[in-house]
Amino acid sequence: VGAGLVGAQLAAFLEMHPALGIEPVGLVDDSNSETGMPVLGSVQQLPDILRSYGARYVILAFGSATDTDTVDVLRSLPAGRVEIFIVPRFFEVGAAAGDPLVDDVWGIPLIWLRRRASRETMLRAKRTFDVLFAVTVILLTLPLLAAGALAIAVTSKGPILFRQRRIGQHGRPFDLLKLRSMVVNTDSDTTWNVSTDARVTRVGRVLRRTSLDELPQLFNVIKGDMSLVGPRPERPFYVTQFEKTVPRYQARHRAPVGLTGWAQIHGLRGNSSIDDRVRFDNIYIEHWSIWRDLSILARTFSAMLRGE
Repeated sequence: VGAGLVGAQLAAFLEMHPALGIEPVGLVDDSNSETGMPVLGSVQQLPDILRSYGARYVILAFGSATDTDTVDVLRSLPAGRVEIFIVPRFFEVGAAAGDPLVDDVWGIPLIWLRRRASRETMLRAKRTFDVLFAVTVILLTLPLLAAGALAIAVTSKGPILFRQRRIGQHGRPFDLLKLRSMVVNTDSDTTWNVSTDARVTRVGRVLRRTSLDELPQLFNVIKGDMSLVGPRPERPFYVTQFEKTVPRYQARHRAPVGLTGWAQIHGLRGNSSIDDRVRFDNIYIEHWSIWRDLSILARTFSAMLRGE
């Protein structure tokens, strides 16, 4: 990707040295090649080009397309079937030198994008951890769940569980579960930030302050609607709005939604900036690991103990 001098050099080096293991099939760019080599299409056409040629590797080499357009296209490529390498800017002065993820093509360094959050093996590991953790916590907190449910039933008319439609991974809708903390109402799907709503019950205030109202979401995790850690799921009414106004909002739906997330432990909840939340959610996805999930869970639990 990039029909300039560096892209042309890489293609030539790969053809000259087949032992490197990659056979170039063409250049992709929004403008014509400076070297006269044929351009297969624009960056926006990259997914179709990959399918047409059966290519398994993409190398980014300073194309004319904007970084924003290129990032959106790269995020749409399936990890595991397509590997992505990037020529680091200022590699001529040693940028990225010594990085364990850096490979080399005849003197031109390439950084491998791991994209762990999109790989099937990593998703299975995350799912296994989620289920084991959720089942354990449910068993440990069953008395608290029962006490909360009884308190709601005794003090307030209506169902014990509050069900609300949310949007999950890949835009799939599901019913999120909570212990009901408000009197029964009909506008919760379109009302933003009800933390100070007068309709919150006395029991509900306690449940919210201790985060006990969130415990039923562990059943969402076991069912597969959610993960323990990931972007927080939003209501369809607001998803429709944010997709139109917030850059790369849709990209956060690449990963399973979660009970807590990288954005939440940085205070990005309630009336905080949606743009900042989306930026932190996408950073989480790009840098996901089991250890990061454990760190986020530990920090979330610490915040719960402090009543934050």
